[in-house]
Amino acid sequence: MGAPQYEQAGADVAGSGTANTIPRWGSGSPSTTLTDSGLIDNGTAIYTTTRDVGIGTASLVGRADIAGTSVDQLAWGLLCVRSSDAQGADKGGSLSFGGLYDATNSTHWAQISGRKENGTSGQYGGYLAFATRTNGAGANAERARIDSSGNLGIGTASPTAALDTPASTTTRATLRIRSGVAPTAPNDGDIWFTGATLHIRIAGVTRTFTVV
Repeated sequence: MGAPQYEQAGADVAGSGTANTIPRWGSGSPSTTLTDSGLIDNGTAIYTTTRDVGIGTASLVGRADIAGTSVDQLAWGLLCVRSSDAQGADKGGSLSFGGLYDATNSTHWAQISGRKENGTSGQYGGYLAFATRTNGAGANAERARIDSSGNLGIGTASPTAALDTPASTTTRATLRIRSGVAPTAPNDGDIWFTGATLHIRIAGVTRTFTVV
């Protein structure tokens, strides 16, 4: 089969390329040749395995780079990830993270989701959920959530305080403060642990708690 023929400004344009690869104009202005672009259209998806992708920039700093002017919190961001099915509680966009788990197979093992908080039509309160996957589990499980009021829940999907932590178990404490050194200028409410002593700053005075 001969090279494809195109017409540009009254001139024949010739070139050859790989099947299902989107062509691009070669060098020169005006160009009269077409070459492979590195973008493949298989009839289902358009993808590339050899090119980086830039939107709004030609000076890429990663495999995919989106550049644009800053947007405030009342507008869509530079990257929008949203669901398209019917509105409802726990519907919304998500980002998955994963990779190879052996020599040839890939899977997911973490996820960040922004989802609708309830199923009431017309309401758009949302939450941000963080999920991870344990070895052997079939799916990710939510580990932490920031609700529409800004409450952070660890191990709970319904936080009722600025920080809501899970109950302790026989294998895990609710909170652990690692041993360190005292801050040079502590503020009221600061808590730190120095190996044998727990310190809490209250009303300008450091209170200490030790085992006697």
